[in-house]
This record gives sequence, structure tokens and C-alpha cells, in this order.
Amino acid sequence: MGSGWFGPGLRPAIRLLATGLLAACGVSLAIAEQEHPHPDRTVAARGEVKRTERGEPVQVTVRELPDEEVEINAWIRIGDAHPDSVFAVVSDFEHLAAFMPNVERAKVVARTDSSVVVDQLGATRFIVRKEIHTVVEYVLGPRRLGFRALEGQLKRFDGFWSVTPARGDSVLVLFRAELAFDTELPRFLVRHAIGREFSRMMPAFASEVRRRWPRP
Repeated sequence: MGSGWFGPGLRPAIRLLATGLLAACGVSLAIAEQEHPHPDRTVAARGEVKRTERGEPVQVTVRELPDEEVEINAWIRIGDAHPDSVFAVVSDFEHLAAFMPNVERAKVVARTDSSVVVDQLGATRFIVRKEIHTVVEYVLGPRRLGFRALEGQLKRFDGFWSVTPARGDSVLVLFRAELAFDTELPRFLVRHAIGREFSRMMPAFASEVRRRWPRP
């Protein structure tokens, strides 16, 4: 994603649209304090906790960092599920494109006992739809995936997924990453797009768990 996405003539229009989005979306967001359902306090505890159609709580927060980077914290609590079943979905790299809304293609290009390298093609929408190609190394741990981008169109992309038992028979899927796009778009607009995509992604894991292991 280079600066050639948008020519000089379009940049004033982008700034105008960005200003309008800022006003329309109320980006002065009064963020409610929420008690995080997981003891890992490295995850931001601020933000709106929403519910999926099945009533599962989900939260996505995106905040700006120095050097044009953003930090993503997201979690969903999937009820009446087994951690190993949920982790099987989170780590199913070969079939990500089948159930993950912003993944166009995912292909395993290397695998060892402790790591997997995946060639991924994703898509997101800022002003126009853009494809994002990355090669990501995932480091396998007990119900945990550390990851980092090896090459591709992201300046930085590293973090982790984790799957842990939660209250009752529920399972917490937790995601944290730091990410940097090579783009001249305002970061709050990038932040809005990322938050939108992850608000779709997290419930997709829960839906796929239900599809593979249906419960009454």
C-alpha cells in the first residue's frame, strides 16, 4: 500500500470526507468503562462491549501509537464451547478464506513443528476497496499463536491470538496486534476501518465454531 493510492487531486476531497466522518461518527467518543472478562490486563479495558446475534459479548478497541502505528485489542467470549475446538478454528489457516470475512486467500507455504508461514491476501475498505497481501509467520503455542509479518504490504504487523477457558463453559478468544499501513490517509480513518473489520472478524470465529460443533 504505497502513497500512490491517491493522487494529489483527490487528497483535499479525502480530508474533507475525513472531517465529515469525524463529525458524523462522533469520534469524540465518550468511552464507557467496562470490566474486562479476562485477567490479562495488557488488553485495553475501555470500549463498548457489544453482543453477537447469539448474545456473545465482543469488544474491539483500536488506538493510535507513535510512528503512524495503531494497536488493536479484540476479544469475544464464546459460550458453551471447548477451548481446543475454538483453537482448532483460530489456527485453521488453510480454510480461513472460507469463513473469515476479510480474507480472500490463505495458503500455507511452510510448516514446522513450532511454526507456520501463511501467504495471505486480505481486503479492507477505506475510501475504496483495497487488497492487502502479507506473508505471516505464526508461532504455535498451547492455545496461543504469536505472529509477525515477514513481507508484504504492511510496514508492521505483529501480535498474538490466544484461547483460554472463561466463566462457566465459555471460551475467550483474545487478539492483540500492532500494525502500520503505508498510507497517507489520516490515522483515525485507518483506525475506523480496522475497527470495522475486526468487529466482523471476531463473531466469524464464533459462527464457525457453531457450524463445526453445533450445540442445542
